[in-house]
Amino acid sequence: MRPSALLLTPLLAYVLVAQAAAPADTPKKPVTDTYHGVRVTDNYRWLEDAENPAVKHWVEQQNKHARAFLDRLPDLPALEKRVDALFVGASPSFEKLQYANGVLCALSERSLVVLKSEEDAKPIRTLVDVDKLPAKNKAVIEAFTLSEDGKLAAVTISADGIEEGTVHVYETATGKKRPDRVPQAFATAGGDLAWKPDGSGFYYTRFPNATPGGKPNSERYARQEVWFHRLGTKAGDDRYVCGRELPRYAGLSMRVSKDDKHLLVGAAFGSGSDQASWHLLGPSGKLETLAGPKDRVATVDFGPDNTLLLESHEGAPHGRVLKMPLAERKLSTARLLMPQGDVLHTWLVTDRLVYALDRRNGSERLRVFEVAGKELPTVELPPLTAVEELVQLKGDVIVYKVESYTRPPAWFRYDPATRKSVRLPLSETSPIHFRDIEIVREQAISKDRTRVPLTILRPKGCKLDGERPVLLTGYGGFRDAQRPGFQADRRVWFDHGGVWAIAHVRGDGDLGDDWHRVAQGAGKQVVADDFIACSEHLIARKYTRPGRLAIKGGSNGGLLIGMAMTQKPELYAAVIADVGVLDVLRSERDCYGPHCIAEYGTVADARQFKAMLAYSPLQRVKDGTTYPPVWLRTGANDHRVDPYHTWKMAALLQASRTKNPVLLTTVADEGHDATTSPAEDFAFLFSRLGVKYQRPAPLP
Repeated sequence: MRPSALLLTPLLAYVLVAQAAAPADTPKKPVTDTYHGVRVTDNYRWLEDAENPAVKHWVEQQNKHARAFLDRLPDLPALEKRVDALFVGASPSFEKLQYANGVLCALSERSLVVLKSEEDAKPIRTLVDVDKLPAKNKAVIEAFTLSEDGKLAAVTISADGIEEGTVHVYETATGKKRPDRVPQAFATAGGDLAWKPDGSGFYYTRFPNATPGGKPNSERYARQEVWFHRLGTKAGDDRYVCGRELPRYAGLSMRVSKDDKHLLVGAAFGSGSDQASWHLLGPSGKLETLAGPKDRVATVDFGPDNTLLLESHEGAPHGRVLKMPLAERKLSTARLLMPQGDVLHTWLVTDRLVYALDRRNGSERLRVFEVAGKELPTVELPPLTAVEELVQLKGDVIVYKVESYTRPPAWFRYDPATRKSVRLPLSETSPIHFRDIEIVREQAISKDRTRVPLTILRPKGCKLDGERPVLLTGYGGFRDAQRPGFQADRRVWFDHGGVWAIAHVRGDGDLGDDWHRVAQGAGKQVVADDFIACSEHLIARKYTRPGRLAIKGGSNGGLLIGMAMTQKPELYAAVIADVGVLDVLRSERDCYGPHCIAEYGTVADARQFKAMLAYSPLQRVKDGTTYPPVWLRTGANDHRVDPYHTWKMAALLQASRTKNPVLLTTVADEGHDATTSPAEDFAFLFSRLGVKYQRPAPLP
C-alpha cells in the first residue's frame, strides 16, 4: 500500500486525541551561576532535589498528564495487540555465555541457566530466576562470573534500577546458594569481578562512598577500590587490595594470571575510552604502572607463555595488538602481534590464537592470528552483521553470536582445525521476517564537509516521493559504534511504509578512535552537525519531509536528540528523548558526571565551558520558538544520568510557549534502562506523523 493511503493529517490526529488539561505552570525559582564572567540563570534548579515533596508531586502530575494524553491515542489499543503478537512463538534468547572446565552458563530471558552444551538449547538447571526473588520484576542480573573450575558462579544482582549490586555465589552442579553475600560490588561507573584460579575467593570492585540509600552526588562513584572476598567469610572481613592510589574517577577492570601471581588492573576514564591506565600487582605487593593515559592503551590481557597482550591506539587510531614478556613489563619492549587494519572492536585470546573483530562500512570481519604473529584465514561472516559475543570453549575453539538488522541472533561454533563455522541450536527464531526490507548505506555531508555514514532500512522498491514516515536514531559518544541489531517491533513501522535510519555520527566508534576523539569536550557540536546533516540528507533524497521525520535517542543519544531538536526544530515532526544528558553545565555534579568530563567537557575550563554553553540543550531553549511535539522519559532511580536533566528540560519546554505537546514520563523503581512500550512509541509517532494504523497484510 502506498504511504499516502495511510496519511492522517497531524491536525486531525491532534484533534482525535482527547487532550488532558496541560499541567500547571512549573514555578520558577531563579538561581544564577557565573562561569568565567558569564552569568547563567537556571529557573528550575529546585527540580534537582528528587526527595523534595514538591518535586515528587510535580513528577506525579506530569505523569498523570502524559498518561492521559497517551492513553487517548487512537491507535494505541490496536498497536499493543500487534506488538504483543510479534513475539508469540519466538524462541528463548541466550546471551553472555561463559564457559569453564566443561560448564556452560548463559543468561536466558530473566534467568541465569546452566546448559548441557552449546549443542543443546534446553537448560539443565536454573541458578537464578529473578522473577522468583523478593524484589519481583525489579531485580536484574547485572553480571556473573564462573570460577576457573566451573564449579561456582558469582552472580551480581541489583534492584529498582540502581546499578549497585550484591554478589551471591551459586554451585553450578546443584544450584545451591552459598551463604556468601557481598553488597555493592558493582556500580554504574564501572566495576569488575575476578576469581582466584583455585576458586578460594574473588577480587571485586566497590566504591567506598556509595553507602546504601545514600543521596546521589558526585562523590558517590569516586575512588573505586579493589577488594578480596574469601569464600565462607563475611563481607565485613574482606581485604582491601588496591585502588586508592589510582585516578579518582575511573572504572576498574581486572584479570588474574593463571599462576595466581599477578593481578592486572585497568582504570578507564569513561565508557569506551582509550584514556586508560594499566597496572600490575605482583608478588611484591607493589602496584606497577604498565601504561598511562597518554600511551593510549585501551585493553590489556594475559597471553600464553607468560606474556601480556595490549591493544594500542598510539599511532594506530584503528587499533593494533602488541605483545611483551610479562617479566619485562615495559611498554617500550612491546612488539607487534597484529597490525592495524579496519576499526578494531574487540579481541579474544585463546590458548594459542588471537581472534580480532573489526569493522568497515557497516560490516564486520573476524581475523585470526597465531600468538607468534602469523595471520590465519579470516572467519567468514554474513554482510552487514555484528558479532555481539566471542567466547572461548576448549583450546582455540570459540563460539560467537551474529546479529543483523533483519535476522535474529544466531550462535556459531568455529573450530580453527577445520576452519568451519557451525550454526548452533542456541540461535534464536522469530515468527516474523524482514525479507521485504533492504539495507542501504548512504553518506550525508556535514557542516565541515565530513562524510557521515547513514544506514537506511527501507521496504524494497519504495518510492522516494518525500512522503515516507522516517524514524532517525543516533548516539554520538563514548566510542560506541551503532552496530546492526535485530528488533522485531520494527515490523510495525515497515508495515506502514516507514523507513528506519541510523546515523553513524562522530563521537561513535564506527570509523575509529579519531572519529570519537574529534567529538569530545569542546568538539561535541560536530555530533549535532552530523545528525542534522543526516536529517537534511533524508529530506533532500526525498525519503521524507519535515512533517514526516521523527527522531529518537537515549542516554548520550538523548543529548544528541536534544541538541538537534533545539538547533533545528523546524526539521522534525516528533521527538522522543530517553534519559538524556540535557543540562550539560550541571552534569559533572551528578553521580556519574565526573567520569564523563572527558566526553562532555568541564565548566572549570573557559574554552570548554563556552562550547558546553553553546551545545547544551537546556541552555538553547528559546521562549516563543515552536518546538516539535516531544516526549521526554526517564527513570526515577537513574544514577548514570540524573532524572533532573529530563525534568528541567520538560519544564522549560512547557514554559517556552511552544504550540506542540511536551510530555514527561518518569518510571518509578527503574533507572537508566527504564522500560517503555514500543506500542506507545508507535502510537505517539503515528499521531504526530499522520500515520493511521492498518491491519498488517500477510507477508510474502
